Amino acid sequence: MQLAKCLRQLIRHHDMTVIELSKHTSVPVNTLHNWLSGQPPRNLNQVKAVADFFNVTIDRLVFGTEVRIDTSDLPDLLMSGKYEVILRPVSNRKPEFKTK
Repeated sequence: MQLAKCLRQLIRHHDMTVIELSKHTSVPVNTLHNWLSGQPPRNLNQVKAVADFFNVTIDRLVFGTEVRIDTSDLPDLLMSGKYEVILRPVSNRKPEFKTK
């Protein structure tokens, strides 16, 4: 599990404190400190709140990985009738663009 490492990186990257993150996500400060010290999360809703705030997947936050999908066959897959496309509203937060 990479939660402590990933959470620390995200907090640092967004130049914020644990207290600020707690206020934005309603996850108690003690819970966030426990995660940062290596304790596993007990409440998935809290993990999801933090992942949503940082606009990352739970996989990325907890395990340090993203689920990768090969999109080269996407048009064929969509037209095959085997998949369903679901549209849902996204948050109003502006997307972050990383430059290298």
